[in-house]
Amino acid sequence: MQYGRALWAGIIGALAVTILTAVARSLGLAIDFELMLGTLVGVPPGAGAWLLGFLIHLVHGATFGLVYAWGFEALRRGGWVVGAGFGIVHALVAGSALALILAVHPFIPEPMPAPGPFLSSLGAIGVAVDLGLHMTYGVIVGLVYGPPGATGMGMGVSADRPRAGSHRAA
Repeated sequence: MQYGRALWAGIIGALAVTILTAVARSLGLAIDFELMLGTLVGVPPGAGAWLLGFLIHLVHGATFGLVYAWGFEALRRGGWVVGAGFGIVHALVAGSALALILAVHPFIPEPMPAPGPFLSSLGAIGVAVDLGLHMTYGVIVGLVYGPPGATGMGMGVSADRPRAGSHRAA
């Protein structure tokens, strides 16, 4: 397993999810995983809690990057399709965990609203966004990690396979 590549794949995936949730917030959806994570440890809602939650989100992203890479290696298959499939499983587990957040989060339901399982407090769009975000994470991790056993930089490029248009000396 390529540990460094798996960690970076997970961090890049988590950054993409953070950007997409910021876009969702700009469109009026109340989705803020970073604030929820930062306040989960008792920091009051605010910029400091968001920044702490962002760092926690990146660590979770890196950790799940390792989990996904282990799965790619165990299956001897990788890439964006398998990553999307792992993202669906990830969404099922994470979405189910959101049902429990009310019992452990010090700032839910006041002053922060409960997200509900699978972000269901936002209705069907919340459930779809939750699934879509996790699938996007999986696609990115699958693309960046690349095929199992490859030693290149992911995205299907291997150090022992020449790129199109390149020539090796004989």
